[in-house]
Amino acid sequence: MPFHTGVFGNGTIYLTPPARVPDGTRAYVYILDPHEDPISFYRRLVLLEPQDARLYNQLGLAQLQAGRVADAEASLGRAVQLDYGFAEGHLNLGRCYEMQGQLDSAAAAYRAAAELDPELAAAHRQLVVLLTRLGQPEHALAALTTALAAVPALRTWAEEDDALAALRAGPGWPAA
Repeated sequence: MPFHTGVFGNGTIYLTPPARVPDGTRAYVYILDPHEDPISFYRRLVLLEPQDARLYNQLGLAQLQAGRVADAEASLGRAVQLDYGFAEGHLNLGRCYEMQGQLDSAAAAYRAAAELDPELAAAHRQLVVLLTRLGQPEHALAALTTALAAVPALRTWAEEDDALAALRAGPGWPAA
């Protein structure tokens, strides 16, 4: 049963099972205390719900934040394995790969995220910037064209982001 995640007004993160609870059944809310280790919190929850890709995603993000990149790769890989259609899992796995210098794997993960959820602007941005950094302007422009068709609001970002300066200076920019 997948959990719902939310944030209270004071910034406390909570997770709860879906709201449909039959009469007489207890519903539980799991709260991440500001003084609690997020990795321990999410690790405990994945033991309770080992088939929930979103919990593995949250665990992977907590591990990334703590600098435990190899652990994060395993958790995010598990999230994608449990739910291949989970675009955010692919996006975060791509970030993990990029942090490790596995740039081809990162590009593949970003591409998968963008294909699975065409409106996920972050996946398009990460892919275009990475392809630009890799010196692949044709691929970056193609990815940007796809991104702008799916998320027109990215136009301002593309016109202003410093990471795309080399792309904007190239001959293919006017067509994009």
